[in-house]
Amino acid sequence: MNIKLLELHAVVVLYNCKMSESETLKTLNKSLTYFNEKLDVLIYDNSLIVEEEVYFKKLNIKYIHNPSNPGIASAYNYAIKIANQDKKKWLLLLDQDTFLPENYFSILSGSMQENVHDNNLICFMPRVVSIQGDPISPSVMSIGGYCKPINEVVLGIQSASVTGINSGTVIRIRFIESLNGFSEKYPLDMLDHWFFNLANKYKKKIYVIGTSIVHNLSVLSFEESVSVQRYKTILRAEKEFFKSNMFNFVAYKARLTVRLIKQFSFKNKEYSRISVKAIFNKI
Repeated sequence: MNIKLLELHAVVVLYNCKMSESETLKTLNKSLTYFNEKLDVLIYDNSLIVEEEVYFKKLNIKYIHNPSNPGIASAYNYAIKIANQDKKKWLLLLDQDTFLPENYFSILSGSMQENVHDNNLICFMPRVVSIQGDPISPSVMSIGGYCKPINEVVLGIQSASVTGINSGTVIRIRFIESLNGFSEKYPLDMLDHWFFNLANKYKKKIYVIGTSIVHNLSVLSFEESVSVQRYKTILRAEKEFFKSNMFNFVAYKARLTVRLIKQFSFKNKEYSRISVKAIFNKI
């Protein structure tokens, strides 16, 4: 295995998904087929029921069960502690429903090796597409929070301020520690944008590697995949993220109003009622 990958620790966060059924773990294991060593992986399981042990040939797994379901920020922060114990420098963030290509680690390894001496580079991110093939990440966030995917992605270090999703991203542990870890103000939603916003603020470098992963993003099929309770948590996270800038917050409210209009066509009218409350700061 490339020496840079020996400095890498992975964390996979599960929720009501068995290890044996996680596309992330299956494709992660397969993508390491041609490497000699195993990859250290923390499985942080937020499900109610303890998972039975599952063996993956290329993964050295440590399993943690937390039925209180604190979200992903707590899981990532716990992973940082484990990675530090193992003297790792990089952390690979993964959700349970991400499909990694077979060339993921060979591409990542090469990109890391090329930039071994650049201490200002704090993140490697792949291109991300939906199951339907639509581009998701990297993207550019406009005023009010609308994220426009970058269709023609330029590989390598990005000159523009980019954002993206967590899954598939490799971050430098030293940088996230300088931020006192992942902010638990965002236990689940908006945590990725929080990270990229600070990376851009401190003028750190982000590198887009030459491979794509497929991610099952629930908000793309909103009414079918996002529960009413989950929608409330999304709104709280969005409010927290945008409230520090009045102009941005007003623009976000305008975008939320557009979302409300679309929700009038939903069968479940609770979504639109909750959006109205959010517009008037009742959530």
